[in-house]
Amino acid sequence: MTVPSPTAAADRRSASRWSKWLGLQRIDVNDRDNNFYAVRLFLAARVIFGHAFVLGGIALDAGNANFGRLYNSLGVNGFFVISGFLVTRSLLSSKTMTDYVVARVLRIVPALWVMLFVTVAAVVLFASDRSAATLASAGRYLAENLSIIFVSYTIDGVFPGMVNTAINGSIWSLRWEVFCYALLGAVGYVGLTRKPSIVAALTAVLIVAFFFIGYDPANDLLAGRLKLCSLFFFGASLALYAEKILVGVWVGLAAVLLAGVIGYFTEIFDLVYYAFGYLLISISYSKASVLRSVSRALELRSIGKPDLSYGIFLYSFPIQQLLYYYKITSSPVANIALTIMIASICAYLSSQYVEKPTAALRGRVVKAVREPLALLTLKRPKADSPSAPGE
Repeated sequence: MTVPSPTAAADRRSASRWSKWLGLQRIDVNDRDNNFYAVRLFLAARVIFGHAFVLGGIALDAGNANFGRLYNSLGVNGFFVISGFLVTRSLLSSKTMTDYVVARVLRIVPALWVMLFVTVAAVVLFASDRSAATLASAGRYLAENLSIIFVSYTIDGVFPGMVNTAINGSIWSLRWEVFCYALLGAVGYVGLTRKPSIVAALTAVLIVAFFFIGYDPANDLLAGRLKLCSLFFFGASLALYAEKILVGVWVGLAAVLLAGVIGYFTEIFDLVYYAFGYLLISISYSKASVLRSVSRALELRSIGKPDLSYGIFLYSFPIQQLLYYYKITSSPVANIALTIMIASICAYLSSQYVEKPTAALRGRVVKAVREPLALLTLKRPKADSPSAPGE
């Protein structure tokens, strides 16, 4: 047996003292008593906040277009980091690729489809002239968005006179989320989740490609999608190295501040998103009493512990539009407050009557498709982990 040298032991004690002083801790992936749900609710509320100003015709750029883009995109970009982390933990706990695919489909599709039918009926009935042209356009809108691959934002004759006539401007990101699920599934299928360094290298390539292309107007679409994929796989890499990395809220805040300063002097503002992602993971695993108390309060255990985050994301945009259309709210602040209230009710109904019942079908669906997809056996890592919370 090799005996550690006195110098090595002293170095470990010194590192431990520094970690404790900085508030750093290792991630316990088996700990389900965490703050992920609160973080996801915060991100959903952040999306509502940004849309309230945009749909109200108010720009939040503080005189700087890059700052406006950065600030307005924090919610969706944070979602991609958290999603990458949680979905990767879910992949690692899946016995087969079929389990993984079925879990992803049941998580995304049923609630999305119900929302599309509900919101189309609402806007056609209450925010249009209900003409034949509007009904035909509504059919096209439904057909495209039900596919997830194609996205449509408007229905002819709906929200006339509005600053923005989109029915649901939030759903654009779902197809790229699904694309990331598929790419991660492919990574898992070929066994690369057992080689985190390769996944980290893929993440680095995506990040470098994103910054190399930059936000030139000619490359805006490609750059934006590379950014989302890089953020998702940044979260995935953190998940694969979860038991080795150290996280801390104060270090995360310092990283965001440092990235902001670097962005200010170099105009590479998008560095903030990756630092922000690290901060979100740090908050999610923080044991600070205040954060834990807030998380437990938001879980609403007395009414069945619903998961409101996805439903709020799905329903908030059309609710905000209807509130502005009928002039029920005239200011962004009022729009935010009322939207959160109404969207939370819709999200509760979605969680209890759509998302939970369909999630409960996972075992039956996997069993039904197991034979046709028998070849899609997941190459699992050496150590298993529990299902990701909220996924």
